Amino acid sequence: MFLIYLGLLPRKAPETSEITSKTKKIKNMILAIPAAAPAIPPNPKTAAISAITKNVIVQRNIVISLIYLS
Repeated sequence: MFLIYLGLLPRKAPETSEITSKTKKIKNMILAIPAAAPAIPPNPKTAAISAITKNVIVQRNIVISLIYLS
């Protein structure tokens, strides 16, 4: 009887619902990690290059149209 009060007896085996809930929590935590999208694109330089290219093309067209209009 004395051993029961000290907590030296082995723990009772967990029930199925307890095991299932722990397993679901771990699985959801693992799967939630890659679900978060990165805030910064992997190569932000690409967007800047395409914007600069568009601006250069537009400016060339403006210059060419001004030459032909004058």
